[in-house]
Amino acid sequence: MLKKVTFALVALVAMASVASAATLTADGLVIPGTPSTEIGVRDIIDGSFELGLAGPWTTFSDSQCTGDVILDPTGVWGVPAYDGVYAAWVGGFCSGTPINSGFCQDVLFDGEAITWWWMGYIEAGHVGNHVDMTVDGTVVWTYELVYPDDHTYGSWNQFAADVTAYVGGTHALCVELVATDGANMLTDLFVMSGGTPTQDTNFSAVKSMY
Repeated sequence: MLKKVTFALVALVAMASVASAATLTADGLVIPGTPSTEIGVRDIIDGSFELGLAGPWTTFSDSQCTGDVILDPTGVWGVPAYDGVYAAWVGGFCSGTPINSGFCQDVLFDGEAITWWWMGYIEAGHVGNHVDMTVDGTVVWTYELVYPDDHTYGSWNQFAADVTAYVGGTHALCVELVATDGANMLTDLFVMSGGTPTQDTNFSAVKSMY
């Protein structure tokens, strides 16, 4: 009897942990996908988040749910990081409430462009959710996540931002998902590089980065 009671308590604790964790969708469902991975270069310190919460990135979130922005995505997302084990997840839901979240690092801007990989999870009908990249608090790049174009779950794509104006100094770089009714973006492998990126504004893909 004691064993049965102990097992039941463990099961209830596990269920409570899952219920209070941040989720991809408002009702907590996760749909498996087919991911792809690839190794890349690293110019920004720990651009692929492999040091986890002990690394140079600081994170923020208005959510009261468990978990953090930097994580191994195989648990909640059901897909591995683009590079290495860890990635950064902005957005999501906490008990059905959209989450605003992001991450920052003080970066030496020694290149004219920042590129990174991303995966989107957006539900149909959700609009107005956007991801911002800021430098010293100024928005230098913004992108609205729309369904179905940016619902790229299971497939990694690339973004790029022009940061030419900041070359030669150390600045606060932040990425944040600003939610209205909720969306998700998984990000990985941030790289500072030379050249000015050109991005297709009709679909989330970088056609020319150099």
